[in-house]
Amino acid sequence: MKTAIIRMDTTRDGKPFSDLFTYGTIRRERDGYVVEFDGEQILSEIGDHVQFYIKGKNHVRVRADNGDDSVLFDFRKGPCVECLSDNRMMNVHVTTREISSSMSENGGELNLKYTMAFHHMLSSETDIHLVAEVVSE
Repeated sequence: MKTAIIRMDTTRDGKPFSDLFTYGTIRRERDGYVVEFDGEQILSEIGDHVQFYIKGKNHVRVRADNGDDSVLFDFRKGPCVECLSDNRMMNVHVTTREISSSMSENGGELNLKYTMAFHHMLSSETDIHLVAEVVSE
């Protein structure tokens, strides 16, 4: 596991949503890389511990956890119709518009663009740009 500087710029509906600068970790895991860090409610109202599992160019798994509950988003290119929560199943329609990653155990970049709808009504369009730079092992 390596310590990294994590920078994340998030735009929601075309407006800046969160700008993050923190320390986290990068590790190799099976067929991908995990970037993990703590922030202040980064992806949703319930997520302040965030894990990006980059499984490939077209598959990124994001878990946001606040200690009491966690939400798992499984982003794959194209439509995905559900989001899993520890306590409930939510009916959410997520369409991934873009995934690109140059992430390795030595750092890199991830771009993720998606739309989210509840009951077929558009809720948000979100763009995430994450940069991880290793500072120590």
